[in-house]
Amino acid sequence: MFRIGVNIASDKIKAAVVDEYFRIIGRGETEKKKKRTAQELEEDVTFAVNQAMENAQIDKDYVLSIGIASPGTVDKNSGVVQHASNFDFEMLPLRDLLWHHFDKPIYLENDANCLALGEFNAGVGSRGDSLMAVTVNKGVGGGIIIDGKILGGCNGTAGEIGHMVINVDGEQCTCGRRGCFETYASSRALVGRVREELEKDPDSTMWDLIDRDIEKLNERTVYDAIALNDPLAVKIFEKYVYYLSVGITNIVNIFQPATLVIGGDICALGEMLLNPIRKMVEEQRFSVHSFWQTEVCLSVSGSDMTLIGAALLDE
Repeated sequence: MFRIGVNIASDKIKAAVVDEYFRIIGRGETEKKKKRTAQELEEDVTFAVNQAMENAQIDKDYVLSIGIASPGTVDKNSGVVQHASNFDFEMLPLRDLLWHHFDKPIYLENDANCLALGEFNAGVGSRGDSLMAVTVNKGVGGGIIIDGKILGGCNGTAGEIGHMVINVDGEQCTCGRRGCFETYASSRALVGRVREELEKDPDSTMWDLIDRDIEKLNERTVYDAIALNDPLAVKIFEKYVYYLSVGITNIVNIFQPATLVIGGDICALGEMLLNPIRKMVEEQRFSVHSFWQTEVCLSVSGSDMTLIGAALLDE
């Protein structure tokens, strides 16, 4: 028997058939879209799941359950996506909508929690019974595993580390607070700061990467420029990674997980990202004299681990 995991990302929806050994044996994927209505989300998830089953050469009789990783706030008890950016809806009863298509148990959870669950069971989480996942994308999210279980809090929204304040009276966040971690450490924040400075530096390599069209600037452009040691990109990145390190050090001091794994496209920067984070954590962690210390690492395949974690929501 198999389980299916679905990852609702900001632009694509992916699905995977997962076997009992946490291996992905079939995949499905939709085309990119900037925004989805409730009906489009229902249709696209259904399409991706069916495509994954077709590629795995199984039908739904061999599927135990379907787990869905969603951005934003999710009520996993009622199966409702309460709110997610990049979607034109609120309070969507996604579990009930999809049940009519598949007649299988369907589970919903926040995507960062699914990444944490996937890494704990099939990724980097072999060191102990606790793991913290930090997802760095357009926003910053977090997933917490304690004693092998997702920590959801009283309302299922625990782990929203992106809205931990790291700069009191700092920049305005979309949530209404000032100085949030996400405002300084998301990929959107990094690109925003590059955009502000790029027009003051006509000699930056990034102008060639974007054909001198500022509207083409995106995360990938910035990561490529950092890898090429573009002076402007590197300067902004050093300040950016400082804020990211501050937030991660706070998380380590609060939770002291056996493993803290960072996920997101920014992991493509590899050691350039990881080394300064580890350095600050080692210098500023409260547990400096403890024998056991948190291992900070990058997710090898955050997308797959999120799919696997979603597939394991029924356990």
